Amino acid sequence: MPAPSATHDPEVAARRQALLDHLSRLLPDPGQRTAFDEAMSTEPPPALRLNPLMSQAGLLKPAVSAFAEAVPWCDHAFVLTPGRADRCRLGLSLEYALGAVYIQAKATTLAVEALDPQPGERVLDLAAAPGGKASHIAAAMANQGLLVVNEPRRRRMPSLVGNLERLGVHNVVFTQSSGTLLARHFHNFFDRVLLDAPCSGDGILCKDEAMLRYWSPEDAARKAQIQIGLLRAAFHMLRPGGVLVYSTCSLSTEENEDVVAALCHRYPGQVELLPPLEGIAPAPLPPDMAADYPAEFARVTRVWPHLHRTEGAFVARLRKIGEPTQWRHCEGDLGRRLEESDSDSGAPVDNLADGTADLAGDGSVDSFADGAADGSIDSVAAVVGAIESCWDFHLSPPDSAEIAVAGKRINIRPRCSSTLKTHLPSFIRAGMRLASRHKGYAYLSQQSVTLWGHLMDGPSVELTWSQVQEAFREGQVQLREPLSLRGDVICRFGPWTVCRGLIESGVLKASIPKILRTSELCRLTGV
Repeated sequence: MPAPSATHDPEVAARRQALLDHLSRLLPDPGQRTAFDEAMSTEPPPALRLNPLMSQAGLLKPAVSAFAEAVPWCDHAFVLTPGRADRCRLGLSLEYALGAVYIQAKATTLAVEALDPQPGERVLDLAAAPGGKASHIAAAMANQGLLVVNEPRRRRMPSLVGNLERLGVHNVVFTQSSGTLLARHFHNFFDRVLLDAPCSGDGILCKDEAMLRYWSPEDAARKAQIQIGLLRAAFHMLRPGGVLVYSTCSLSTEENEDVVAALCHRYPGQVELLPPLEGIAPAPLPPDMAADYPAEFARVTRVWPHLHRTEGAFVARLRKIGEPTQWRHCEGDLGRRLEESDSDSGAPVDNLADGTADLAGDGSVDSFADGAADGSIDSVAAVVGAIESCWDFHLSPPDSAEIAVAGKRINIRPRCSSTLKTHLPSFIRAGMRLASRHKGYAYLSQQSVTLWGHLMDGPSVELTWSQVQEAFREGQVQLREPLSLRGDVICRFGPWTVCRGLIESGVLKASIPKILRTSELCRLTGV
């Protein structure tokens, strides 16, 4: 389908042609140039990534494989056919609402696959909103270890928090800082760092021509200077031997090879370019342009719209070698503090006041302060015991996580969260809401139900598809037949745990966050 047009303004049309001419320098073959121009006029097909943190997502893979094309470099990503995309808008599907899928362009999955994060590692996503790559990282880490997701722009924090909560990510600490300021606190610390840098977006012209209002070669050069500073900060926070992935949704050398070259110049002998990821064919620069860079720069990856049926992207895999780097300004060493705290007993924190932002039921981010503990559930052990007893399952966080009671909220989060909150000025919040306390009772959060509901043998009710749609549309279901159950229940639909519900007087009140409510709920598959 044609790319969405921002305007028919002659000035914008001229900018579009100037951009295509600028990028076509990288494609000396006339046939390639023609194919590229055509691809940049066609919106790529929608794509999704399955979220393995949700066990039900594993059931989706065979069904999705039957009508979607697998992404060769990402085992959990698929490109949809136009017909399937038209029948069910992904953002209105049950699978999306329950966190089993994330809408993510094919090209954008490459960066995290190149990063290859592992469970138990310390990973930084330096420019994380809206959360697609961060949730991909968390899934690869199996929710174990420490994932610091940083977003410098406050207005983008709600979408970042909301997406990661919906997807069941709890090994996460959220920060809001510029990269250079964050580097004052973390020195040679992270095992892996992803910098998906803010860029001109010249590679997404096929998706949105609105970027033409801002694009120019001069603007790209200004963006490159910002990217150079961010990449230096990211490299400093990486430990020696660690892996850094630099990615953009731009295709120009100014924002890609030139930025990596600047890092190599700043840290001579300490930057190793790693081989590209398997599963994507190389697309080298023309020989005359490649001659401007060291031979190992041939290892970077450029995703071309006309070759891969997706938007444009660039990925470089770097390893830090040699001695630790130094930063001009230092405001403490959080890495050392965290290593010292790791040697402590690490007992769960009781009644800790985070003062952080949390995803409320209506999908908004709401700051809260710790209040007095209410009811009889006033310790971590009591909270966990009450939840396990009520729902007949064993809550077993990984060794890197803790359960903390913060006012009325019960969170599961990285064990180091208290240290980071105390010593990191840019700390926003940590972990995922597990439950909320009210009058001595712990009410499971939506994300806890979708993440662990399949393990719970407590009271439950099986819904029909029409009842699931009614729950998402009205927030409640009129039960046509009386049930012996009363009070709190888990609402199920086949293999899915849909939400927590409350049965009163023949009505099931569904605890579905308002942001997920819709009158157009559909199903991506028949699972």
